[in-house]
Amino acid sequence: TGPAPCYANCDGSTAAPVLNVLDFSCFLNAFTAGSAYANCDGSTALPVLNVLDFSCFLNRFAAGCP
Repeated sequence: TGPAPCYANCDGSTAAPVLNVLDFSCFLNAFTAGSAYANCDGSTALPVLNVLDFSCFLNRFAAGCP
């Protein structure tokens, strides 16, 4: 799964509600796999994937999709 038009819609769902628990699972899977998608905050310093990515994802999820 790659970036969707709405970052928080990690699983790319189109049925309501678009943002749901599957997006969290998708993000966790991407993070665990070391996917570039999980680098939500765009950091470049090691470790690139870190707790700030979780905070970033939660903030984007809370903001919702346009």
